[in-house]
Order: sequence, then structure tokens, then C-alpha cells
Amino acid sequence: MQRDKRLAVASMAFALCATSTASAQNVDSSRVGIERRHSERALDPRPGFSRTAADSLPTKSANGWKYPLYGALIGAGVGLTAAYIETHKRQVFDHSEDALVYVFGTSLGAVVGFVGGFVLYAMR
Repeated sequence: MQRDKRLAVASMAFALCATSTASAQNVDSSRVGIERRHSERALDPRPGFSRTAADSLPTKSANGWKYPLYGALIGAGVGLTAAYIETHKRQVFDHSEDALVYVFGTSLGAVVGFVGGFVLYAMR
């Protein structure tokens, strides 16, 4: 008896949650993502020419974040490679601090690459 009550309460809660979020079942949203406010606009007879086409072109400020991040990625790779080469030399016998060299090399490379990418972006 107690189990049946819990099952009924759980199924009722599930049904309420499922029906409150079922907005995709409405007639308005069944038109491939076109909402009612978009259909009120007049359609342009020339679909190849749009007034907003110039706004969609990438600008210097829109892509400015790419240069520092790519620079940091490249710098981190170079720093990690340099740390690997440095820790695998014949003169190195104590490998107890290799992880510190990897972290420091990767971090320093990322910072230098980030600054270099920012400078490259600023000069562009």
C-alpha cells in the first residue's frame, strides 16, 4: 500500500514536470525554429543581398581573442617540449623535480605566448 502511494506521487510529479516543459509541442514552435515575430517581417525579394551582410564579416575587435589564446597554446607546447628536452639530458640524474620543471616550462611558455599573441594582434 505504501509503495503504491509513493509510486503514484512520483508518477504525478514526473507528469507535472514533463507537461510544464513541453513547449516544443505547441503549434507555434513546430515551424523549424521560426517564431511568430519573425514571420511578421516583410521578406526581401533578393535573398542574395542583405543589409546585415556587412555586419557578419569578422572584424579586428571580434577576432582579437584568438591571437593571445593561440599564442598561449603554442607557447605552452613549446615550453612543454623544452622542459621534456631539459629533463632528459645525460647530465640529469635526479628526476625528483621533473614535474616542477614541466609545470614551470609550460606556464612560462603560455604566458610568453599570450603576450606575444597580444602584441601580434595589436600590431595587425
